[in-house]
Amino acid sequence: MKFLGLIAAGLLGAVTLAPASASAAPVAAGSATLLVAGVVAAPQAVVVRERTVVRRGPGYRNDRRNRWSTRRVCTNRWRGNRKIRTCRQVRYRR
Repeated sequence: MKFLGLIAAGLLGAVTLAPASASAAPVAAGSATLLVAGVVAAPQAVVVRERTVVRRGPGYRNDRRNRWSTRRVCTNRWRGNRKIRTCRQVRYRR
């Protein structure tokens, strides 16, 4: 749709500029400038952006704190003349 609108605006501009460049009567040149001014003023449309407000309950932020979580902790140890990685699950507070 935008592409067709741009083509239509270009054709309208070409039609309005043609009488002015062909040395027509002064009346035709005046009407051409009014049409060109109308085409220029059209793209200055007001853009309205809607804001969305999300309302959450009173315990929303508090729910994330004071929770236990687990993470994996790995260590490299020597056992029987070779290096072995041992991993364990560790709980921590968020």
